[in-house]
Amino acid sequence: MDKRTVDDRFALAEALSDYIDLTLGRQVVDPHPRALRLRQDGTRLSRVLMQALGVDSPAALSRALTLSNIPDLLTNRITALLAQDPGGGLVEHRQCCQRVELPDYRASSIGSISLGDDFAPVPDAGAFAAPEFEGDSLVTDVQVQRYVARYDVSRALMVAPDIGLMVQLQREARNAMLRVEAKQFATVLESSPMLPDGDVLFTAANSVGSGSGGQPSVTTLDYALASLRSMTTPAGSISGARGSILLVPGALEMTALTLLTAVDPTRSRFKVAVSPWLTDSKAWYVLASPSESPSLIRTVLEGDEPIFTTGRTINRDGLAVKVEHTFGFHAVSRLGIFRNAGV
Repeated sequence: MDKRTVDDRFALAEALSDYIDLTLGRQVVDPHPRALRLRQDGTRLSRVLMQALGVDSPAALSRALTLSNIPDLLTNRITALLAQDPGGGLVEHRQCCQRVELPDYRASSIGSISLGDDFAPVPDAGAFAAPEFEGDSLVTDVQVQRYVARYDVSRALMVAPDIGLMVQLQREARNAMLRVEAKQFATVLESSPMLPDGDVLFTAANSVGSGSGGQPSVTTLDYALASLRSMTTPAGSISGARGSILLVPGALEMTALTLLTAVDPTRSRFKVAVSPWLTDSKAWYVLASPSESPSLIRTVLEGDEPIFTTGRTINRDGLAVKVEHTFGFHAVSRLGIFRNAGV
C-alpha cells in the first residue's frame, strides 16, 4: 500500500464522524473539509466506509465492519442525534413536575428504590414499529420503574443509503417508552395519590367537586388561582403559591389555548400542558411552577432520557441495541396544585 493510499484512508477516518453527522442532519461546527466534499458530492455512506476500511466490495465491507468500531460510531452518533429531539407532546407532563435524581440502587433520604427487571421484547427483525411497554402501578414509596427493550440492527441497515431507518427505529423505541412515562403520570395524578403525611393529594382545600366545576374560563381560572394563593401550610401560614401551568386533557386543549391567548397572549405568565392520557375528559388542573411550589416529583436514575447501549451480537449479523428508561411519579405536597372536576 503506497503512502498516498495510507494518507487518503487516514483523512477519511478523520472525516468519518463529521460525515455521519452531516448525513444524519446534525449541526456540525467547523466540519472536516473532506466530510463536506463527500456530503456535497452525494457519496453514499457505504462507499465512504469501503474507502475508509480499504475494501472494494460490499461483502468485504460486511466482514470488515465486524472488526472495526464503525458500527459503534454510527450508533453513538444516532444516539447523540436523538438527545436533541425533545419528544414533543410526549414530555409535556414534565413541566408539571420537579425532577429529582435518586442515587442508583441505593437507599435515598426520601424513600426506597425499586427496580423491576421485566421487559417487553421488540418484535423480530422486519418489524419497525416499537412495542407498547406496560408496567405495574407505583406504590406510595418513592421508587423508580425501569423499562428495557432490546433489538438487533443488521450491518446491512447500518450501511444502507438511507440510515434514517436506524434513526427511526431508535426514535420509535424511545417514544414508546416516553408514552409509558406520560401514561403513568396521568394514572398517578388521577388516583389522588397519598402524600408523605398520610393524607391524599386532593381534598376540599384544593379541589372543586362536580357540583361547582366548569370548563376553563376567566371565572373558574380565577377561583383556582385564588385557592392556590390562599392555601395554608401545615404550620398555618398562607402558601402564596402562584399558578402558572394549566394542565388539561385532550378534549379541552383548544378551550385552554383560547382562554390563555385572551388573558396572557405573550404566554409570559401561563403555560398549557396537554395530557391525552387523562381518562377524565372534563377535569383540569392548575399548578404552580415546580421550581417554586412542587406538588409532584418525577424521580429518575441516570439522567432524563432513555439510555442506549450497544454490544456485539453473538452469531448474528450486526449489533444488539438495548434501550433503558427509568422514572417514577410521586406526590409530595398539595400546596401547588388545584383540580377542577369540570362539568
